Amino acid sequence: MRDLPITVKTSGKKRLPLQQARSLGLKRRRRFRHAKAVHALGSCTTAECLDEIAREFGEQLVDHVLEKFAGLDPALLKAFDVDALTPICRVR
Repeated sequence: MRDLPITVKTSGKKRLPLQQARSLGLKRRRRFRHAKAVHALGSCTTAECLDEIAREFGEQLVDHVLEKFAGLDPALLKAFDVDALTPICRVR
């Protein structure tokens, strides 16, 4: 019997090798930590960070994403308890 590689189904229904899925998870957690640190520095620093990303990767894309997020209702986010960064993985 042949050993099959271990794969993980992602949110996009795509199957990835376990090691690749772990690597992506670590990168995402690091990105969340950095986003939280930048946010803590205030709105001016956050805006400068987003502006630099826009210059590097395309202003139209970043402006589109910012417009979508700026249109979110803070009260609704709070009601669904998604108004703060939380750990990606919860241990029960």
